[in-house]
Amino acid sequence: MESLTKGEQSRKEVRLVIFFLALILLIPSSLSCSVPVSPRGSSIEVRSNVDASLQGPNNHNCASLIPCNETSCPALMPGASESLCSYNWSGYVVVGEPDTVSAVNGSWVVAQGGCSSTVTTSVAEWVGIDGYNSSTIEQTGTASICLNGEVSYFAFYEFNLNESVTISSVKVSAGDQINAGVSYDNRTNLFTSWIRSSGGGSNTSSEEVVSASRNSAEWIVERPEICNGQRCVLSQLADFGQASFDSSEPSRTRVEYATVGDSTLSLKSLHINALTIIDGRRGTILAEPSPISEDGGFSVAYGGTFVSVTCNLLTPPVGSAVTCVADVTGTYFAPTGGIVWTTDGQGRFSRRSCWVIGNSCTVKYIPTSSSPSRIAITANYSADMYNNPSFADTDLIVKPSSSSTVVTCSRFPSALQDKVFRCVAKIRGYVPTGIVVWSQSGVGSVTFSSSSCPLLSKSCSVIVTRTGAGRVSIVGRYVGNVNNLPSQGTANLG
Repeated sequence: MESLTKGEQSRKEVRLVIFFLALILLIPSSLSCSVPVSPRGSSIEVRSNVDASLQGPNNHNCASLIPCNETSCPALMPGASESLCSYNWSGYVVVGEPDTVSAVNGSWVVAQGGCSSTVTTSVAEWVGIDGYNSSTIEQTGTASICLNGEVSYFAFYEFNLNESVTISSVKVSAGDQINAGVSYDNRTNLFTSWIRSSGGGSNTSSEEVVSASRNSAEWIVERPEICNGQRCVLSQLADFGQASFDSSEPSRTRVEYATVGDSTLSLKSLHINALTIIDGRRGTILAEPSPISEDGGFSVAYGGTFVSVTCNLLTPPVGSAVTCVADVTGTYFAPTGGIVWTTDGQGRFSRRSCWVIGNSCTVKYIPTSSSPSRIAITANYSADMYNNPSFADTDLIVKPSSSSTVVTCSRFPSALQDKVFRCVAKIRGYVPTGIVVWSQSGVGSVTFSSSSCPLLSKSCSVIVTRTGAGRVSIVGRYVGNVNNLPSQGTANLG
């Protein structure tokens, strides 16, 4: 097989194999657990620094499944015959009689694979025949994996229970438009997969699949497995936001269709089941499809939970109050629960947490330093029974506050009362510190007891002695600090 090799990402040798489940782990209420789940078949290898051999697919049986009930799955999706739960598939499935499905076509935009330097995540999008309730699968699609903080995108195809093949000739990046399909020719008994990307490249591959059922067609966003050695577990689903099975050109003929029997119909006209990925530990929704649109497209939303953060000031001065709002939406259930606010800057929130009411919560934030100047305000949604944890942030550029300097001079009691003055500079700003530098302007001349003075309680003073005739103005210039811009003031000597 061809395999996708990532560049050097770590000194530690890592072997990761992603197994795409050829059989969906469905849990309709009518499923009998005396019937074993058929094996998965496809596997895609991602390697780092070492040569790794592919590992064979594992088997699962229905004893490991979580029953689908009204607390863990949404109500019947409009237009669908059934809405079912799955550990790993979300999207739509067309169900037919054996030996009736001969083609499936689809188009999608490659979803952005969310990535963290601490967690390995993955997501796949594909179309295929079989695998829904059979032991074979014929599929082609795209996938991404986040490893050590870097995302890799690639295309693949797979027939039967053979290992998936990574297609190096097809270039894949987030946002690319993908057109793909799988078909069966009863004259040659061959299945053919084809895929092309707007990023460049295409591929067509054919193979005979013995005992293929040809009783289902699928348009799927998948949560793959990750295997290390002999241990395989479902990966953490990448936060892909929203994956769209839809043509990027509104005027284009719909490409989400399947051929069942003698009829080739759009997705909206077919007998379909909707699939929702749930978390096996808590039963919460991880990914959920939208209803089918009028033109036959749909999307799959990550997690059922989206958080966005907006602030009324994007470049606030130090010490100014910024109003920030976190909006939380779910794809099916309205989110409840709380938001916890954090920042990597120096400042204070009016409250560190707030309840989500009417899909939002609001806090005020006051930056107390402009170092660092770029900071992130993060809203962390804590989840509820139906919605997963999620977060979002927005950047603020904190700038120093404006300052003002007021200088006053008064006669200083001394033997030379008409020549000696005490001049005071008072600074207004956000906790101003630093120094004031003194100078003069005008035709007269003076001497200063000091050329500068440090601020104490936002002010400082100097003794000025007139040494020559003529009009003189005394200038006090505040040099500023990290939180305050410079300013100056003047006063005329009497």
